[in-house]
Amino acid sequence: MFAKQAQSIALIAVMVVLAVPTAALAGRGIRLTDEARMHPLGQTGVAFDSNPHRQKSGNAFGDLFLILQGGFEIAIPSDRLDVRMSNLVSYHHYLGLSGSNEGGQSTAALSTVKGGTSLQLLGNRRGRVRWGTAAKIHRLDEPEPLNLGVRQGRWRVGGDLFVEWRPGGKALGMKPSVRFTQDSYDASGGVGAAKLDRFAPGARLDFDWRFLPRTQIVLNNAWQWAYYPNDAGANGFADPVSSEVGLMGQVTPRLSAIIAGGYASTQFLLSTQPTGAAQTFTGHVELRYDERRKVTWRLGARRRVLPTTMFGYMTDNSVYARYSERYRHGFRVVSQLTGSLRSFGALTATDVITITEGNERSDLNASLNVSLLWQPKKWWMAGVTERFEYFTTNSAFKQAGVGAEAGTITDPSFGRNLMMLVFEAKY
Repeated sequence: MFAKQAQSIALIAVMVVLAVPTAALAGRGIRLTDEARMHPLGQTGVAFDSNPHRQKSGNAFGDLFLILQGGFEIAIPSDRLDVRMSNLVSYHHYLGLSGSNEGGQSTAALSTVKGGTSLQLLGNRRGRVRWGTAAKIHRLDEPEPLNLGVRQGRWRVGGDLFVEWRPGGKALGMKPSVRFTQDSYDASGGVGAAKLDRFAPGARLDFDWRFLPRTQIVLNNAWQWAYYPNDAGANGFADPVSSEVGLMGQVTPRLSAIIAGGYASTQFLLSTQPTGAAQTFTGHVELRYDERRKVTWRLGARRRVLPTTMFGYMTDNSVYARYSERYRHGFRVVSQLTGSLRSFGALTATDVITITEGNERSDLNASLNVSLLWQPKKWWMAGVTERFEYFTTNSAFKQAGVGAEAGTITDPSFGRNLMMLVFEAKY
């Protein structure tokens, strides 16, 4: 009885907060200099998560949590050097209205602060040779269904740099780029989380030929590598390289398409393991249909090879369908259905993961997102989002992270429903 009363009070309190805009007046930001402006932004809301611990249905229980988010963006637009900076901090507070599950786990430990900052520079934007660079650092607490199956805090630092050259009439283009990502997991995750720490550089070399105003031929070449300082057994198994050629653009005034295909190899420059290499095809197909100005359909499929710890690499096969429509008075509907089938290389860390069926790990992940958004003004928006997610695998994980029991082997398969009601404002 008390839990129901507390739940009702929490919902009323959040609805009152939602009724108070986080930016009092519409505007074009706070003027810092003649060119630079700062845009404060905020979000508040309430959400219900049916399975915040990502557990099997028999042990799952739901809870409400409050969303508070704030920050600012700085924009200095310029054709010579365009500068964009974003800073955001968010707090998710779980109310703990449902008590604990059979394992004694509650949602109290899931309340967390996360966020980050990013800086983007774009130089000589309209010239024949332009360049760009970006750096970002984020605090995350997302679950890791690939290797842990539970929520685990981590820091992510990344950066990238590109140069794009378009000689003559700019119909031809060449764009080399490099990037890196570093993930550092909290020590509370134990051995399982520590083995996910990684430093992952990569490089790309893209070409395109715009032989029609809205149609181009592309040639994309990409290479990735991952180094795991706490999992030496996973190093050297994969540094996949891929090359794809394709066509993208308009087929008719309403129909657009992407058709690309190519080849990928899991061992290239830095791999050292004599066995475990794989060669396979990759590709991307997408059809977009604009039924009318306010209705858009998309249907696509993607196959790619990515490095991952404890298995060397994984092959990801994904399909997706998207639908969006605009209505009068600022109403929009946005929806997406996604399915992904993943297969993995040879297991290198049996102390963390066990394959329970067959010789190779295989995962299935599916999700459905539906959002109803209302944006009567450019500076604020309210919305309701419904998300269903399903994950299953033929492997068992050694638990780590917040709320986990040390040494426990668990089946990470789960189903989860998340409903959010949010209000956003940007001045």
